[in-house]
Amino acid sequence: MALGVLGAGVHGQEAPPKVEVRAAYFPGAGGNLELELYTGEGGRSLPVTVWPGKLSPEFELPRLPVWRFGKWETKPDPNREGRTVEVFVERGRAKPVAARRQWVLMLRSSNKEDAPLTVRCYGADNTSMREGGALFLNLTQGPIGVEVAGEKIGIEPGKHRIVNPNTNRGDQYPIALYYQVAENKYRPFVESTWFHGERRRTLAIIMQREGARAPRMFSIPDVESRVPEGE
Repeated sequence: MALGVLGAGVHGQEAPPKVEVRAAYFPGAGGNLELELYTGEGGRSLPVTVWPGKLSPEFELPRLPVWRFGKWETKPDPNREGRTVEVFVERGRAKPVAARRQWVLMLRSSNKEDAPLTVRCYGADNTSMREGGALFLNLTQGPIGVEVAGEKIGIEPGKHRIVNPNTNRGDQYPIALYYQVAENKYRPFVESTWFHGERRRTLAIIMQREGARAPRMFSIPDVESRVPEGE
């Protein structure tokens, strides 16, 4: 298996700009996912480590039109008996968003080692989400109500919403989440207090285990490692 770093010039073109990334997969059971980002034929790829249930350390990926995640594998050559060929086996793909800094979330269909991945990319810089903001992703089968610093929103199944509370650095503010128990009737399952920290944003994944009555929220804080331009 060949791992190659994308060079500063492919077929006479300049290398694409870099995107700062933190990655996680859900459900977050097991060890890290060791994947590769496809960057071209001939075994070209970049190693990508995805953490279970929490954001990985920050790393960089080239801004390609599409990110294809998987691994190069040796397969029998269908055109030459007794020979093998290197094939990129894709697990999941996504189009990166415009933000210079992104969260890459990989949703597994099962706990099998080679399970397909649904890949989603979300902006995690000031162009998409202000400091102190939060992204709520509803992975349950029903609607979720969210109240952040007095602002109330609803999130349908499979959808996400970004909330930028009207708070300042150092402020504490209440949050509450509600799940539907009957038509027009909701019950709280999270009541907490959050803190508006410097360059801090929050990823909130809402999931529900099979047979469980109420959902659960996995709150993952993210502090941007460098001061954004203009501050």
